[in-house]
Amino acid sequence: MTRADAQRLYAEENDMSLEEVQKIDDYESDADIIERQQQFLRLVTNSIPDMPETDINILVVSHASFIKRFLFKFCGLGREDLADGIPNCSVTVVSIEFWDDENDNRQYNCEIVDGPRNRF
Repeated sequence: MTRADAQRLYAEENDMSLEEVQKIDDYESDADIIERQQQFLRLVTNSIPDMPETDINILVVSHASFIKRFLFKFCGLGREDLADGIPNCSVTVVSIEFWDDENDNRQYNCEIVDGPRNRF
């Protein structure tokens, strides 16, 4: 059985499209990762329509590479800012501030406030 045959069979047996099965076998592209991160920001900002004056703590559990990419893309950090990297199973505290600009567009700023620290 070829790989393509196995993918078709798996799709049929699991009521999935062939594209969904192929995506399982493929790595997540940079564009896919950025879109998932943008979805996260939209979810957070849309879940809190009137931003309160107090801080809100949100726990995000993810792989280190996802967090690093988020910090690079959306927080403007460079590799030099994370010279020691972010190890898996570590804790990194990121502060994200949101506000609406004069055109009612949601804006944000973020920075690492603690970590990364390996707690284990």
